[in-house]
Order: sequence, then structure tokens, then C-alpha cells
Amino acid sequence: MSSTFPIRVSPVGRTGMLTSACGHATAKTLRSAGSACFLLSRGLTNRQAAGRQSPLSRLIVVSSSTRADQFSRRLLRRAGITRRYRAEWVRTDSLGQPPPDLTDVAGVLALGGYQEALRVAELTDLGQEVPWAAYLLPPSLVVPTAEFRPLASADWVGAPWVCSRKRVRDAVSTLRPRALPVGVDTSVFRPLMSRESLRAAEGLSGRFVVGCVAENEGHNRLPALFKAFAALRSEVPDACLRLLTDATTYWPKHSAPQRRGWDLAELSGRYGIDGHVQLGVKTPWYGATDRDLNAFYNTLDALVVCGVGDGLGMEILEAMSAGVPVVAPDYGVPAELVHGRGLIVRLAARWLSSPHSEELALLEVEHLAEQLLRLQQDAGLRQACVRSGRRVAHRFSLEDAAAAWRPVLTQWLREAAGRRRRQARAEAARPKTVLVRRDRGIGDVLFALSAAHQLKCEQPRTRLEFVTLARHAPWVAWFGFVDKVHVSAPSGAYDRTLDYEQTLDYNFSGDRCQWMGKQAGVEVSALVPPPEVPAKLVAKATKLMAWRQRKSHSPRRVLALAPCGSRSTLVRSLSLEQVRLAVASVPPEDAVVLLCEEAIGGVTAPNLVNLSGQLSPEEAIAVVSLCDGLVGVDSGLVHWAGVFRKPVVALFTHIGALQRMHVHSNFIAIQPSLPCAPCGDVWPQGPRGPQPPCRPDYRWT
Repeated sequence: MSSTFPIRVSPVGRTGMLTSACGHATAKTLRSAGSACFLLSRGLTNRQAAGRQSPLSRLIVVSSSTRADQFSRRLLRRAGITRRYRAEWVRTDSLGQPPPDLTDVAGVLALGGYQEALRVAELTDLGQEVPWAAYLLPPSLVVPTAEFRPLASADWVGAPWVCSRKRVRDAVSTLRPRALPVGVDTSVFRPLMSRESLRAAEGLSGRFVVGCVAENEGHNRLPALFKAFAALRSEVPDACLRLLTDATTYWPKHSAPQRRGWDLAELSGRYGIDGHVQLGVKTPWYGATDRDLNAFYNTLDALVVCGVGDGLGMEILEAMSAGVPVVAPDYGVPAELVHGRGLIVRLAARWLSSPHSEELALLEVEHLAEQLLRLQQDAGLRQACVRSGRRVAHRFSLEDAAAAWRPVLTQWLREAAGRRRRQARAEAARPKTVLVRRDRGIGDVLFALSAAHQLKCEQPRTRLEFVTLARHAPWVAWFGFVDKVHVSAPSGAYDRTLDYEQTLDYNFSGDRCQWMGKQAGVEVSALVPPPEVPAKLVAKATKLMAWRQRKSHSPRRVLALAPCGSRSTLVRSLSLEQVRLAVASVPPEDAVVLLCEEAIGGVTAPNLVNLSGQLSPEEAIAVVSLCDGLVGVDSGLVHWAGVFRKPVVALFTHIGALQRMHVHSNFIAIQPSLPCAPCGDVWPQGPRGPQPPCRPDYRWT
């Protein structure tokens, strides 16, 4: 485990990146934009959601720091929160897509700098109204006011240090952060009786050992430490530098790709300290225990803090509790903890970092070397630092911190869970707004209305709006359960959007109406109930159907014949000869009404009323409502006859009958057994245009 290379690798490790997955699931927003973009919501039905809803028993802790993770795990375990709530830890960079599922979360705690709080504020602003709080550990000296403004939506804000709370108040005067301490386990981090034997095992007997515990990242100015240590060695040749960090190369394979580190071997060579640096390597998956970390502290004569910003100060408290003097720069948390209890290093410069304009600090290398030399030469000073540091560490014990946190977290989570339950009840009682869209096809619009009607029956307080083409809008408005009909994309927000235009599965082999119902979360077993046709249209339809009939003739039955598909498509339309034969087959005591968008000439019979090419869609629907039955090809009028609960004989070609007629109540479907689809306008696209499968050499003209 050891090496004689210039940087010696020690077996002592350091706890690495501790992450905990929190069961990511797509967090579905309750509000979808009702503008030009339509989305299909595949959410759970109310019954499914009620069956799956679990108690609000989860607490999610969001942080970006390994040390913040470690501290919060110890603290919540000691405070009893972990046992009562299923605490889960999520790293800030994991709050992408999909975000964590927050359905059964009592609260979210942001732990770290203001950026963590911003990410949590964004996370909980997804229409889910999840309670959250922030425990701020801002590392910088000055933070822009705008960065703290989202904290106004938090239930409470806490901070451990006087300087941290002052920064928050200076940024947003309305915030009053609570004083909640951090804590160190003084029963683990303590001076060891085996201190000298540990030093001897590492070859450190009689040497002045300077240590540093820091991640190998840019914000920890390890080059400044190496340079100061090189200056110290000119006065103390047997000095040794021990590092507990996470990387030995510029781009460590075991670190995340975005986290670059210093090339420590190159730094030791540059400053001429080869052979005087020992490195305890940590990795994300093989971390050191607290006892290993305490053993590392017990081999040191001084701990140096060299970061440009530190908002937690755990290394300082741990080293003080282990009886190690601390040398830290004169800013923020390090200065608050170390001043009067260790040695302070002057700042060489302050600067604003991008992109958040944080004011950070850089320690003065020469003064750091002077303070280390002073500490090495004055044993009495070292003992004084040890005694005062131990007293400070005992003031911030883990037990005291847990006692301060326990009532705050317990009360917050209890109240937050109660508030979420009240919100859920209010949300359930609030009328929902649902937008349904289907533009084309009379039959498909009726299927969409059938699914919407079933949804309205199960959720009667729902406000239901429908979007369709202008030619369908007048008769869609006949259905009283539709609150509003649109002919273009409406503005505003809807709780749910069912877009059957953009997301319709044309390859679905089952019944289309039932498929639409499944997307809405309901089961559709029948067509939508018949609407009330306007009286003016009924009167006009009655008059039209009496045209050319003999006054003495009162037909036994009136049958509607719809021989043409939409726009008289060749695939779903009968030929003129077939229309004549169909009309001739009607008994003379019955009447037949011929309906089609386009005029059909050359068909005569004493009992025929030819209304083809004369009616608007609404008038044709009114006529169907007065007929005793309908015979027709697969078209919208066939499904309107089904809505009016009329007997239907439906003639199908290439589309399976049960893909359209399954929800009809009284029908006969006739479908020829053909080896392929009938020739016409459904030929597949070939290399030379539309081309029938049976004739690969056919050329479209």
C-alpha cells in the first residue's frame, strides 16, 4: 500500500462521494400549457392514485458536498429523524431529468450554498407544492442579493455560523435564518494514546507534520499550500506534508469528468518537495471510516485550511476535537472558528468568481509559511491551540447539535405533512380543467367525446373543454357536458390535456374509442349519449324527408343510406351501380334517404328521398336522428346512428370492423375477406410513387 515514489500513498483513506438514489420517477406536472403545443397526459386515474398513495413519510436531503452529506447523515441519525422518516440523499447535480418523485415526500431540505437552495426551489416549483427548507453554508464572503430571493418561498432558513447568518440577512433583509449548529462526534474524533505509534508506522517520528484534508479541486488552493510548505522546509528540513484528498492526477479516472484536480506529482516536483509529501487517497467507492480519519488527524502537528471558501468547517472541528492546531485564512467560517484558538493567515487577494459573482479569498503564501514556522518553533503555542480547540469542539458536539435540530425538524415535518394533506384534499375538491383535442374525422371526434363523457361522469366537478375543427364545432357544442368548444389552440393553463390529434396510435389493433378512454384513465364501454338536436334542425330535417313523398304514402320505416366515405374516398365508397341496387332492394312500404357530401345522380325510386349534396353536416345528423336505422360504409354517419342508438349495418373494407364498432350497441358489420386492401387511394408508397403490393412494376400516372 505504500510507495517510495515522490508522493507516498498511505493506506489511510477518506470517505468519498456518498450518494443515494431516491427512486427517480418522472414527476408529472399538474399544469400543462394549453397554447399551440398539445401534450398527452398519461397520468394515473383518481382511483389508481388513491390506491398507490402512501403516507408522507420521506425526507429528501439535497446537497453538493460530501462533507455536508456525512454531517447530515450523522445528525439525522442521532436526532432520530432517519428512523421516523425515510431520509434519502440526493446530490445537487442529480436534480436533472427526471426529477425525484415527490408524491410521498413530507419535505425537502437543501443543504449547502445558495445554489443548492435555488435548485430545490426550482424542483419544488413543478406544480407539486412540496414543503422545503434550506440550511445555508455559503462559502463566499459576499453573495449577490438576487441569488437569495428564491429563499422567500422556503418554510424556514437556517445557518450554523454568525458570518453565514449575517451574509443571508445582508442579502435579503426579510430573511431571519435560524441558528442551527453543526456537530462533531467528540467520542470518535479525539486524541489517541497511540498517537506516537501511528506516527512511527508512517515514518513520521520526530518530524513536523503539516496536514490538509481537502478535495482536489480548484477551489482548494493546493498549489499555495505546496509553495508555503516548500518555504517551511527551507527552515525545517525534516518537515512532512500529508494530504488526504481524492486524486493524484489532473484528470482522475475515479472522479466525475467535470471535476478536475491538480497534478500533485507535478506540483511537488515544481516546488522541490519530492519525497516529503504523503498522500492518503480517497475514492468515491472506497472511503475511510471516521476512525481512520481520526487516526489521520492524530499523525499531524498542524492542519492547514487552504480553500477559497468554506461554509461548513467540519475539517476544522474534527481536527480541533482530535487535538490538532489549525491554521486558516482570515475570512468567513475559518476565521470565526479559528480566531483566538489557532493561527490566522492574512489574505492576499479577494476576487469575484463567475458566473454568480461570489467574492472569494486567497490566502497569503508567505504569511502561511511564517505561521507554520511559528507553530513549529513554539511548543507552548501548540499546546494552547490544542486546549482552546478542544473546548470549542466540545461546544459543537454532535449530541448538542442533534438536540437543537430535533424539535425544529420534527415540528416542521409534522406541520408540512399536515399542510400537504390539506392541500391534497383541497386539490381533490377543486374543479379540474381538462382540454381534449381531436380535429379530424366525425367518428374520431365522437370517440373522443365518449372518452371525455366517461371522464366527466367519474369526475363531475371537472371543467371540460374541447378543441376541434370549425366544421365540427357546431355539433360538438350540442353535448351539454362540454363546457366550451374551441376551434384553435386556447391560451391559458389546464390541469390536464388529452391530445388525440398528435398522439393517436394509428397502428393500434383494438377499438379506437376504448384506446382513447385508456389514455384518459377511464374505461369506455358505450358511445357518448345522444345530444339534444336543435329544434330548428329537426323541423328542417322533417320537411326535407317529406319532399317528393306522396301524401297518401306513410312509410313503415325510414332507412338512411350513407354509401360514401369521407370526401367520397374510393376505398370506403360504393359505386353508383351498387347504390342503385341498394335502393332497389328496399321494400316499397319503406322509405330510404340517400345521404352523401357530394351529389349522387342517376338513382331514382318511388320511395327514395335523395338528399345527397344538399345538407350541411348538422342537417345530415338531424336526418339520421329521425331515421329508424342506417346502412352505410365506414363513415361518421354510421357512428352518429350509433350515438342515437339506431340499428346500424356497417360496411367495412380495409379497416377492421371491431376497431370501430366495438362500443356500438346494435349493429351488424360486414367485411369482405380480401387478401389485401382494395385498390385505390390506400396503396403503399413505393419507389415510383403509390404502388399496389401485388404489382411491383406498376407506375403511377
